[in-house]
Amino acid sequence: DADKVLEILAERTGGEAMFPGDLHTLGSSLDKLRDLIRSRYFIDYKPTDFQPNGSYHTISIIAEKNGKHLQVRARKGYHARLEAPQK
Repeated sequence: DADKVLEILAERTGGEAMFPGDLHTLGSSLDKLRDLIRSRYFIDYKPTDFQPNGSYHTISIIAEKNGKHLQVRARKGYHARLEAPQK
């Protein structure tokens, strides 16, 4: 099913698949999208032992506010960039 494939792809890349449906649900879908965009953050880090070798690294992100766990949508990992060849 194409919708299921889209959902899996979105989840693995840190996103969320949305299907607005008909005009009656379009307004609530747009409201949800607006809320999602407003609550997005970009986090960048570089591990102290970083090696530019193209290897895959898993990541885990946990967020809390006032003792409650928050929902985090993020990739499951990344490939370290390769070192640029020396000229």
